[in-house]
Amino acid sequence: TFGLWWISLSEGANTFLCGPLYPSIPFLISIQILTDGGGAIVVPGTIPLGADGLGLVMQMWFDDPTGPCLATASNGLKVDVP
Repeated sequence: TFGLWWISLSEGANTFLCGPLYPSIPFLISIQILTDGGGAIVVPGTIPLGADGLGLVMQMWFDDPTGPCLATASNGLKVDVP
């Protein structure tokens, strides 16, 4: 399934399609993603040195013909680097 992964530096109180949009606009990063046949996605990565104190807010939205407004969203996620 095709989707979008939006990442921002802060939380927003926005609405997108028929649901809440947690990352604030403008987005820091917008990434096109695809899930496998089981609906899973694996995102490998590391946190670079010097990112202490960084906070990221992210959410994924996916095409879904059975969802409201033909899309569904993940929960919002906030990642704080200690």
